[in-house]
Amino acid sequence: MKILLSLLLSAVLAGTCSAMNTLYIEDFGAVGDGKQDDIAAIVKAIDALKSGDTLEFSAGKIYRLGLRDDSIAQIDLQNMTNVTVNGNGSMMLTTPRQAAIRVKHCENVTVKGFVIEQDPLAFTQGAITKILPEEGVFEMKIMEGYDLLPTDEMRKAAGFPGWEWGAILDQSQRRIRRGVRDHFRSTRIEHLGERLYRVYLQQGFVDDLKQVQVGDIYFQPIQYNVQSRLSRIDGGRYAASIHVTNSGDCLIENITLYSGRSSMTSRVDLNYGRITFRGFKVMFRPGTDRIVTNWRDGMHCKDNRIGPIIEDCYFEGMLDDSINLSQNTIMAAEKLTDRTFRMRKNEGPERWTKYSSSIWLGDEIMVFYPTTGEYAGPLRVITVDPNAPDTITFDQPVKNVVLASGQTGGAADKHTTHFYNMNMCNAGFIVRNNRFLPQRRHAVLTRSIDGVIENNVIDGVGGHGIEIQNEYGHFYEGPFPQNILIRNNTIRNTYNSPIRVCTQSGQAGVQVVRNIRMEGNIITSDEPAIELENVSDVMIENNRFYALDGNVMRNPVHMENSIDVKIK
Repeated sequence: MKILLSLLLSAVLAGTCSAMNTLYIEDFGAVGDGKQDDIAAIVKAIDALKSGDTLEFSAGKIYRLGLRDDSIAQIDLQNMTNVTVNGNGSMMLTTPRQAAIRVKHCENVTVKGFVIEQDPLAFTQGAITKILPEEGVFEMKIMEGYDLLPTDEMRKAAGFPGWEWGAILDQSQRRIRRGVRDHFRSTRIEHLGERLYRVYLQQGFVDDLKQVQVGDIYFQPIQYNVQSRLSRIDGGRYAASIHVTNSGDCLIENITLYSGRSSMTSRVDLNYGRITFRGFKVMFRPGTDRIVTNWRDGMHCKDNRIGPIIEDCYFEGMLDDSINLSQNTIMAAEKLTDRTFRMRKNEGPERWTKYSSSIWLGDEIMVFYPTTGEYAGPLRVITVDPNAPDTITFDQPVKNVVLASGQTGGAADKHTTHFYNMNMCNAGFIVRNNRFLPQRRHAVLTRSIDGVIENNVIDGVGGHGIEIQNEYGHFYEGPFPQNILIRNNTIRNTYNSPIRVCTQSGQAGVQVVRNIRMEGNIITSDEPAIELENVSDVMIENNRFYALDGNVMRNPVHMENSIDVKIK
């Protein structure tokens, strides 16, 4: 018997050891000298990974990664379990035509220890040399070390003939100056010769030139992606540099992004288990004169069945929110019966697949009627068509449903009935111990429920420090934030009020955003420190409020149409 047990134990241990292999990227042909294209070696090494394996990169090396013909992501981890990819502080020198990292259909996968840089950069920047505000025109000289703008022919060949919106920033502050519009759209950009360009603004932006100064820096994103190639590899033009999707219990740790592609830095969506970002940094590369780190969001967290943990991270220099926690607004595209509908998302594919679906069998759905402010439910999903996952049946009739317009964003769906899946709204999110420095918009924007925002430092962001509200009428994101604790944060020098809590609907006095607690925060700003609009059940306790001159703030809280607010 003892012999049998010994043999069994030996077999188990042998199996465990064989399943925990360490692979080294150089063994697959990678050089890491910053010159050779190592993408083929990366793909070969990833293909060799099995459950329990760790793939090690070498500290101090620079791995130049070119195009892949089979994926939008250069490190593409799919259908993996118990795998670690460890960069050990090495640099991924990527191309803006590819995303850097994707984790999809994975469990217990860790990616850590990389620095991400782009070559070429996905943007250029130029110093403004002349301003003609009456004509809506300014001229700029592209700074040394930055690429010239693509020609009309190059943009047409890429399938993107227009120009993305840009921004004008103060060079010394590395931020948009107070009073300057936070983005600009152009109709055309004319090359005057050498590094000089003339920018013609759209009519709605002409008056905003009055606040711009000679010497300010114009930031212009550049789209390098060719649409025909993107379609071939099933890749999005705006795919995030890091994407975690349809996964659970995964960790992104100690990754520094100096520059991202023309999109958000990270997207975390449709996950069924907890995703953690720890020690993630979006920052200016030391020794550069860049005025922007990334064109869009820092982290966009959407339609997750459990909220992410975002901790010990650092954000600066972005032109959108550092963290956005929300759910895609769902609308009814077609009414089949009074309980059965074909649904669509306001943002995303027209038809759903098993993996892009935002509604599962048994989920609980709330219904929002924007024109009246009524928020009804929950309804329970009792059937999902296996052949058409966007066709669902509720356990009870849904009254007065206004169907979707078929457009994405804009005012067309202000009267459309909105559906929110309470099982896919980032419930239980945690944002803690992060640092947010100057950027274009908000540090933390949440529409989600049952979350904690604590021990963060927010300094000089261009929007609100923390904004808690749903949104409809232009962008459509929800649901309605409820049961959120904001504690022990330090917030100072924000362009807008440090904390804003609001319900948006077609009727004033509808207080669906509720049960918000703020305690132990230290806020230094113009008055007010906290704005409350159409909210209920708010506790503000043991906070310290200071004016910019250092004196105690006299009127820190401003309220409109809000009830059951306690201030201690």
